Amino acid sequence: MTIAINGYFLSRPFTGFGNYTVGLLGGLAKIDRSNRYLVFVPQKVTYKPTNKRIKIVVLPEKRWLMASAAKFVWEQYQLPKACAKANVDLIHQAYPATAKFCSIPQIVSIHDATPWHFAEHNYSAKIRAYREFTRKTASRAAHVVTVSSFAAQDIAKIFGIAQNKITVIYNGSDPAFRHKISAVTAANVLAKY
Repeated sequence: MTIAINGYFLSRPFTGFGNYTVGLLGGLAKIDRSNRYLVFVPQKVTYKPTNKRIKIVVLPEKRWLMASAAKFVWEQYQLPKACAKANVDLIHQAYPATAKFCSIPQIVSIHDATPWHFAEHNYSAKIRAYREFTRKTASRAAHVVTVSSFAAQDIAKIFGIAQNKITVIYNGSDPAFRHKISAVTAANVLAKY
């Protein structure tokens, strides 16, 4: 299969979605030996795939639009069109950005429903409209991936998605958190904090 990945946030690698996308690609490079991946990004990125079956494809945003409109057009029109042209079999949206008018099956990662619960995450009419749009279009996804059983239940309720269309895949941990430290170092840190 040829699988497209929405790598929009690889241009912002230290955000939650950017970090998730880096981790996803690293995991796929290790476990998947048969599929081909096209990772679409809006601009040149520093991320370098470790596997030759993962290819970064720069798909520039429409610069004449305001930033939020350019991102929306990129997600909803440019990305699906480029995927159709590349004959991809599946699109993985690494954040809630299910393309409404797309005939290619999509998997969407929705980490949680926090922005839909708290007013401070919806501080403008534009943000509220975008959140409502993404809530409604998420049901078009062939499948939803999330990070916990609680999130799966919350997403089913908030987004109106059947529970059997949601799979829990726990986030991994960065290798930086797996290195062993000496007992002396651990004791010093515990004493300090």
